[in-house]
Amino acid sequence: MSQFAYYLLGTACLCLAFIIQMSIGNFIQIVSVKPALALIPLVFFTLGIYPKFFSGLTFNAASPKAGRMKFQTRWYAPREMPMENLLRGLVLGFLAGLMEGANSGFVAGSVLSWCAAGAFLGIVSGPINRDNEFVISILLFTSVFIQALVFSFLLVARSEDYPLGPCAWAALISALYTTVLGTVAIRFFEKKKTASVIRFGA
Repeated sequence: MSQFAYYLLGTACLCLAFIIQMSIGNFIQIVSVKPALALIPLVFFTLGIYPKFFSGLTFNAASPKAGRMKFQTRWYAPREMPMENLLRGLVLGFLAGLMEGANSGFVAGSVLSWCAAGAFLGIVSGPINRDNEFVISILLFTSVFIQALVFSFLLVARSEDYPLGPCAWAALISALYTTVLGTVAIRFFEKKKTASVIRFGA
């Protein structure tokens, strides 16, 4: 998978998450707060967790010459370069902001808030341990809270009809709710990753 295809797939997953959120968001909301489902694929693709879960099938086949050969599908894996990580987060965050802005009507606030979350994920994507489920959950919570809080600040600055206190509480609840759903998704993909390893031969 090329880098362009990686971004394209990430954008498609973001779009799918927004469609799901707009379709069933009203049915799964808690105290009138909907989960930020699109933050889950944003975290996955910005941190490079997607290639970790779908790193391909590994086949071990007996060979008369080499004894055993391994064939593994190749996926684009984001490199550990600070500027590339930051750019990846900003690009995906910008695209997610445009999608949400088209629905919310506040394009500037959506783009800035999602770029803030994407930039945060891009900055921390280098030193973090992607194999630690607790760390990923903390990053998911933090990124959702950053996005919701920045959007709330911009919304309050734009109009006095939105008090900051209730908006901040809504951001906290959304972050907690999304973290729970994201943790479930992480465990699901971890099982898929384990099941995808197929071995042949002795």
